[in-house]
Amino acid sequence: MGAGERQKIVLAGRAFVPVGVSTFRHDLEFLRLLRVAGLEDPSMRTGETPEAFAWRVMHALVDTHTLLPMLACLIVPEHLVHEPSRGWRGFVEQLVGVEREKRASGWTPEVQAETAAFLGELDEPADKERVYALVMELVFPFLQAGLASWTASPRSSGHVNEPIGLAADSLTAAATSGSGGS
Repeated sequence: MGAGERQKIVLAGRAFVPVGVSTFRHDLEFLRLLRVAGLEDPSMRTGETPEAFAWRVMHALVDTHTLLPMLACLIVPEHLVHEPSRGWRGFVEQLVGVEREKRASGWTPEVQAETAAFLGELDEPADKERVYALVMELVFPFLQAGLASWTASPRSSGHVNEPIGLAADSLTAAATSGSGGS
């Protein structure tokens, strides 16, 4: 993969890529989903293991029906993404504009809804396992980045902000085998 290229994610024969530069509307939607899931303060609780934290977050996303919309907020169909060209071609594209449906992020609320519906209909075990892995690859790093920017001391909320060494393999394996956590 060359510099600036995004990782391609193939599910049921359709290619997706992570959202690149997001719009303000996209940011607001992602924050709304975090809030609906009760994850506006996604910190580990005092004494909570990384695996227990991972299961708590996963359960919050599933119980609030925000898992699929959140993933669909983080990936978009590859064909909708426009990577800006460099040099003269990029200059001309800026002058004349690019197709409206092909923007840098590729994300719109309509694309998110369609992607969430698509993800929910996946039935092949390999595709479902890949979706669980995407939660680990896309959602948890976002939460971890937020945690890493906070201090490591306990706060009045009873939470401790420490970097997460998530047990991603264990969580993904347990989720795909149908066993629960905690």
